Amino acid sequence: TENAIVKRLLAVETLGSVVVICSDKTGKLTQNEMTVTKILAGTEVFDVSGAGYKPEGDISNQEGQKVENHPVLDRLMTIASLCNEAQLEQGENDLWGIIGDPTEGAMLTAAGKYDVDRQALQAKCPRLGDLPFDSDRKMMSVFHDGFEEGKLALTKGAPDIVLERSTKEYTSEGVRELTPERKEEILQTNIDFAKDALRVLSFAYSEHPDGDFEDAEENLIFVGLMGMIDPARPEAKDAINICRGAGIRAVMITGDYKETAVAIANDLGLRDEEDK
Repeated sequence: TENAIVKRLLAVETLGSVVVICSDKTGKLTQNEMTVTKILAGTEVFDVSGAGYKPEGDISNQEGQKVENHPVLDRLMTIASLCNEAQLEQGENDLWGIIGDPTEGAMLTAAGKYDVDRQALQAKCPRLGDLPFDSDRKMMSVFHDGFEEGKLALTKGAPDIVLERSTKEYTSEGVRELTPERKEEILQTNIDFAKDALRVLSFAYSEHPDGDFEDAEENLIFVGLMGMIDPARPEAKDAINICRGAGIRAVMITGDYKETAVAIANDLGLRDEEDK
């Protein structure tokens, strides 16, 4: 801080003895502007173009072809739109922003790039209830009617937790058993996404024809993954270098998946080669 008036000299003297600074990652070391860049749907990985919250961009397969109609992507984008409490807003000069959580805002932006009409979806499939996210479950679920299968619980959450509770998989050929081999393949894709500094969310659903959602987050049908990036702040990297020069150790605190945290720490210059 420059040109600051300090009322108590002791405060400045205390700053002079600082040896460690701990900082939250999201919004402090990063920009807190999430953008979905990778999607796993079925056995296919898709790239998502466009940055920020403006719902313009393409979803392309690994051959670079734009994808507009894919059964697993359809279900994944439906869950991303409905299992969501955020709102996209278009401001002046075509600037887009969000009301709510940046992660959920990124999900809505990705769905918009796939031309999902959220209002029409909400009208067709009214919400019947929900289980809000909490840090113990690491999941959020919403209950909706109006699907071809009837009443569904739609879930998003941490990939390892969602996969642990999934027994089947939604594929282009319909619902199939989720084998241990497929779980390993999905977890490896999750690790690959995380190594690219992506925060990864998993999407699933379950059927409840009788309208009883008591076991909504058990025996899930896995649908896919979304990987989104929250770019590091350039000024944070500079500040970390200044701290190092002053003999102060900087520590990043995050609830992200380990590989994601490592990738961001590398980008910020927080890790030395010998660090674990």
